Amino acid sequence: MISFGFNDRSFRSFVFRQRYLLAFGLGILLIRAAIAQPLPVHPSTDPPIQTDRPSFSASAALVPPRSLQLEAGAKRTSSSSDRKLEWGQVLLRYGLSSITELRLGLNSFNVTEQTSSQKKGLEDATLAAKFRLLSEAEGVRPAVSLLPSLSLPTGHSSISSDDAIPSLSLLLDWSLSGPFSLTSNLAWTHARSGDGNFDKFSASLLLGFQLANHLSGYAEGYVFDREMPRGDSTSFADMGLIYQITHTFTLDATLGFGLSGTETDYFFGIGLGKRW
Repeated sequence: MISFGFNDRSFRSFVFRQRYLLAFGLGILLIRAAIAQPLPVHPSTDPPIQTDRPSFSASAALVPPRSLQLEAGAKRTSSSSDRKLEWGQVLLRYGLSSITELRLGLNSFNVTEQTSSQKKGLEDATLAAKFRLLSEAEGVRPAVSLLPSLSLPTGHSSISSDDAIPSLSLLLDWSLSGPFSLTSNLAWTHARSGDGNFDKFSASLLLGFQLANHLSGYAEGYVFDREMPRGDSTSFADMGLIYQITHTFTLDATLGFGLSGTETDYFFGIGLGKRW
């Protein structure tokens, strides 16, 4: 029998490499676009860096125009059935204009250890954009942004959703009296499981507070209506600290717990944010 060295496994490996190279190439193009753009005339007037990590909730704030921001970190999750480690959590954000931000999530290398098995590989990449709808009017309305995103099936076969997954989030920020602020997200995802596609909704509420000149913290709760087609709702709580090293560089840490409907016992992580 004549063999041409082609089999299903090698084909899947080839497709995986092509998908990830596509996502990586988009990241390089995003960086090149940022470098090619002229720097802001008055960079000192840009606000201090504000990241969308390590909390579940994303802020309504956008990266300043013609600025590139990198966010990355690591997270460990422990449950009754497995332990998961995420290395990377890489998110690139580029300020296209005062009302538009482009985003590329290269995400993480994921290692999941179960009792008798282990799964590891790269997670699916995501393409997204954040649009400012309303600026905050103190005492009248919150800052409001819209965040549509698309998860691409670029990840390892044991982790990937094997499908393009769209989602849409409404982001709201309120400034409160004193050192406090509120952030809330309302989100929809057209998710996928072994039983097929289904709609998943989530909501979150985060209380932020300033602890010192360069140190802030938050406490947060969030809930999913379901994570499987016929599953129950799940809820989580977490807290974190963010330390601003410079005007454009932060370090962060978070600790959280599963509350109801989930096997998650606890999770913790560390990370950073850097803007150019």
